[in-house]
Amino acid sequence: MIKNTTFFLVLTITLTASMGWAMEPDPDDSYSQKLKARDAITLGIEELQGLTNFVKLIPQLKILQVTHQTPELDLCVNHMVHDLDAMKSTLHRLRHLKHTNLSSDANSVKRMMAHGENLGKACGKSFRNVDEIVRSMLTRKLGDLSMVISAVVQHVSKMERDIKPAGGDS
Repeated sequence: MIKNTTFFLVLTITLTASMGWAMEPDPDDSYSQKLKARDAITLGIEELQGLTNFVKLIPQLKILQVTHQTPELDLCVNHMVHDLDAMKSTLHRLRHLKHTNLSSDANSVKRMMAHGENLGKACGKSFRNVDEIVRSMLTRKLGDLSMVISAVVQHVSKMERDIKPAGGDS
């Protein structure tokens, strides 16, 4: 019984000491924040590529070939692909995390995302001959991208806040 109590006491003291050490601020937190930002950006680029491929696929759907797709649909798809490509280009630039316009680029991507969501809603009429599941998938994919872009903006902003007090850009 005494051995168990002693073991438990030593274990408790060791764990308590370890927990105190684990809660100290990490000196490499800015590096960790940079990795998180880069990961979010990479996810954003991949999400954008998937959405771009999906949007490009819409005019090729068999139902649209039978019902004769409208010029509005082609215009809508072209605008969406253009906007998604512009967003992807900005994310590629942002991925380097070395220039001085991090927050400006992050906010630019956020504005582009809002514009893309509005364009997706505005394109609703031109998608009238498209199955509801396709429209639903487009809405979901835009929502997923929006969530990832919000994470990018959050991580880049936090990283920039953490770096600036330390005295410089990296």
